[in-house]
Amino acid sequence: MKYLLLKNGRIAYDGMLLTGNMLIGNNRIIEIGTDVKQPNPYTEVIDMSNKYLLPGLIHFNCSFLKGENYKPANSAIYIAISHGATFLIDSVKLQKDTDCNRNIRQARESIKPIIADYGFHIRAYSCNRVTSQDLISIILTEGISSFFINWKDINKIEKDNLEQLFKLAAKFHLLIICESTAKDQSGNEIDYLISDKDSENFNILLSIIKKYNCKILFSGISSWKELELLYSKKELNENIYASVNLNNNRNDINKLISKDLAELLKNPNIILSPPELILPNSQKSHFIENDKSYSFLFDLICDKKGVNEELLVKTYELYATRPAKLLGIYPQKGVLEFGADADIIVWNPDDPHIMKSRSTNTFLLRKDINTLFINGKMITDEVYEMPYNLEGRFIYRNPII
Repeated sequence: MKYLLLKNGRIAYDGMLLTGNMLIGNNRIIEIGTDVKQPNPYTEVIDMSNKYLLPGLIHFNCSFLKGENYKPANSAIYIAISHGATFLIDSVKLQKDTDCNRNIRQARESIKPIIADYGFHIRAYSCNRVTSQDLISIILTEGISSFFINWKDINKIEKDNLEQLFKLAAKFHLLIICESTAKDQSGNEIDYLISDKDSENFNILLSIIKKYNCKILFSGISSWKELELLYSKKELNENIYASVNLNNNRNDINKLISKDLAELLKNPNIILSPPELILPNSQKSHFIENDKSYSFLFDLICDKKGVNEELLVKTYELYATRPAKLLGIYPQKGVLEFGADADIIVWNPDDPHIMKSRSTNTFLLRKDINTLFINGKMITDEVYEMPYNLEGRFIYRNPII
């Protein structure tokens, strides 16, 4: 076994920040503690003093599949990874008159090689094209445990088919994800959830949730008004999850999150939406100069006084641990502990790594992320992985934990 010892880091471990060491063996975490030693003289040791070791970001809305032929949208993959994403999920469409399992396998093959582990949601609208038996076969053999619905597609799904989908989700403890926002032609966000003309769709979803006792995640929530609406039905609260969007500067959650995060944490069904996949500012359009921009973590955790460590401990639960449980990949993902995949963000906001090599046109990581470990493989802006070394795996997911 190939070992790697990370020494003297501030490790997000067991609900606290532990100053200590982490031993990685191949792609898994072997041991965390204050006195972890080298297992043999040949073990590589890396000093992580003054750096935070955090669980990797789970980006459950990363558009790495594009078009009917599944041509990878590489920019989306690498923008997500620049923020510290170590697990990516996109929505796959089921094709009419084709073998559904083969459809999934073709999508998997189309994106290889890929740097991070990944999974799929099934796009709910395309379920109109297949039978319930086809869907059950995908769930059981391909390890896909979530359906994805765009709000604008709700009316396109026949009510009987929609109910059948929710019934199936309830039976197998699967998750329904409903994207409740979109952007108009001017780039402004439309909040369908609180739009009067869309209240009928919301009531339809609530009635089906109540009828079949299934779980649904409303993603892209960007106001307290939306949260209050979601949790106004006390009898449904345990079945409704909310993904809170902190990427939009105009929303009121963004202004209040620091002092009200504790209030959000009281509700175990709230998680953080992944960062938006927007290219950083660049002087030259063909450069992706991530090293000039901070990650989503810096915007959330840092203030004029520096790093709010109490807030940091709470935040990694919202962007990693809770999503991992909800998406059926915990404890393999979403946490730093014995046996988990070595998916680690090395975060250094106090002394950002700005002395990067200028020998290349692109930078994979953000200004405040020194290093990223994906399955135990160290990624830095000085060490580039060639395509034949990319070993991202398709992960078979479990029902909701």
